[in-house]
Amino acid sequence: MVIESLINDIRERYSLDKYKAERAIITAPFGADYFHECITRWDSSRAIVEFAKNKKALLIIVTSKDVPIEAINGVKDYIVIQADEVPGWRSEYTYLNRLFKWAIPFLFKYINVSLYIDSDLHITNHPNKIIRLFDTIKNHKFCVTEHPLRSGWLEEIDAIVDHHYLCYDTLMRQKEYYISCKMPAECPVYQNNIIGRVHGTLYDQISLEVLKQVNDHSERDQLALCYALWRLSLRPFALRLGEMLYTRSADSSRKVNMNRCAFIDPYSWRFSTYPIRPELFLNAETRSMFFAYVRFKYGMW
Repeated sequence: MVIESLINDIRERYSLDKYKAERAIITAPFGADYFHECITRWDSSRAIVEFAKNKKALLIIVTSKDVPIEAINGVKDYIVIQADEVPGWRSEYTYLNRLFKWAIPFLFKYINVSLYIDSDLHITNHPNKIIRLFDTIKNHKFCVTEHPLRSGWLEEIDAIVDHHYLCYDTLMRQKEYYISCKMPAECPVYQNNIIGRVHGTLYDQISLEVLKQVNDHSERDQLALCYALWRLSLRPFALRLGEMLYTRSADSSRKVNMNRCAFIDPYSWRFSTYPIRPELFLNAETRSMFFAYVRFKYGMW
């Protein structure tokens, strides 16, 4: 399968060249429940609501055909694209998400800068920080969230095994392939739930390589990105330490969990093989005080 040809077919089928903007926020919730949850999160996000008022910006949701048309018609501020199964690509929703997530620079050629956000993230940041984030993306071309817990790809392999995220045999084949390629153990892993890209740059090759790895091995795009960055000798700009509301609950009545995940980095630094992570060495009480200080200092309330 030629990834570029597959992406071009999608772009033509859904007439994606008509979407033109300086900036866009894009997400891809596949499944009706995920779509409804995404709409709820976006509608209740002050940052998203303010972003929607920008005439030079777009908010795009790519979703599946099982979302009722009446739900689509009820959406006013966002562009909703319903995608069918893609010939030559696996039909599971997880794989379709990965395809649209990583193909964004090629699918939306007339959008200059995009911010992909996983649909289960609720942006609680001040609207001005969205603007600052887009400025960061424009300056650094490719930005991705640093993993809050793991620093290397072999640690990610161990975590996948521990949490049964993937068939063990499939994972081991992927691991052995990367070892056979002599990919260094210290290659860093990123969380990938937020990706900022300037379209039409050398960094677009990262997306193609990630999709090739996903197609050849598994849907674990964290591992695919590790390999792509190493193979292409490219380095991302790491986004760190922000506040978001995060939940995977399909039941909106359940209590929403508060987790910290990367978003805005008020003191971000470039790629480092051994990133300095002082907050990981603090005990629970001191860590709480540390994050409270950061929220106060950088206005993350």
